[in-house]
Amino acid sequence: MDAGLDAGAPDAGPPVEGIVSGSCDEIDTELLDPSEFLFENEITFPVRITEADLVHFTEGAREVLEAGTVGGSSVYSEAMSFEVLARCEGATLLASEPGIRYMDPNGTRTDLLVEIDGHRVGVSVTRAVHFPRDAPYPASEAQRILMNKLTDIHASTANVDERDRWVKQILHVMAYAPMHAEQLRAAWAGLSEETRGDTILLVTVTNGEDAFIYDNEL
Repeated sequence: MDAGLDAGAPDAGPPVEGIVSGSCDEIDTELLDPSEFLFENEITFPVRITEADLVHFTEGAREVLEAGTVGGSSVYSEAMSFEVLARCEGATLLASEPGIRYMDPNGTRTDLLVEIDGHRVGVSVTRAVHFPRDAPYPASEAQRILMNKLTDIHASTANVDERDRWVKQILHVMAYAPMHAEQLRAAWAGLSEETRGDTILLVTVTNGEDAFIYDNEL
């Protein structure tokens, strides 16, 4: 997506829904390719978001917020994941986490079911952040979250009901700062092909007034 178009008209003020830059409109043939892929982009929130500002986000992102999650405290990161995918890749929301059907409803789940270029795609969302947040991000932590989420991706793919079966999954990591993305990139390169499988790793660095993604509250 052209960053200038994403920013809106010059006199419109800073867009509360964020300015996306970097890799956009690139996930297409990769959906049917058995290889793994890595893409990186950024989203910058120039102003602090309030409840009243949610009307500016895509309908799908608002639906994710309304539906909530099946346990956990990551609804804002999941909503922002869809926001990025919708604006970058033209994704449409088919189901948020509670609405995806599985053979074993108590088994491993994924976070979003979207459609990109006519294909159903599962999306597993996580956050790369550490405490204190501005301290160096450990390589071991980047490796840990990738391993954990990839294990879940393999399990949820095996568990999803045929009615919602996806062609592939995207592991979407919301990264607190560029150093987090760097460690994720290195950790990804160090994983075996078997571990990565056919997963698409999308790392989105968040900038500006992004605390709501990691605090899970406005």
